Amino acid sequence: MGLLLLAWLILSAVVSTYFERKGLGRSKGLWLSLLLSPVVGFLIGLVSTPDERGLTKAKFAAGEIKCPHCAEFIKIEANVCRYCRGDVSTLSPQLPAPRNESEAV
Repeated sequence: MGLLLLAWLILSAVVSTYFERKGLGRSKGLWLSLLLSPVVGFLIGLVSTPDERGLTKAKFAAGEIKCPHCAEFIKIEANVCRYCRGDVSTLSPQLPAPRNESEAV
């Protein structure tokens, strides 16, 4: 019984990390895994679409921004994009504005 509970907790933590890497939120993945099961939590995360805004916020917090030329993540301190070699020395690090769902076509 104790071993099963330990495995359940460890797998729930793994699923929560998977949710975080998809930008869906670590706590959401942890609670789904703990309440339903790690397998069901992982399947829900697998079929969920990645949250681009959440991913961008996580990358920004880690010290990265999107290159305006190729949209790849680069370090805030970079002067030149390592992917497209575009000049990014004049960029100011800021998060993109939230999308207004009512304006979406």
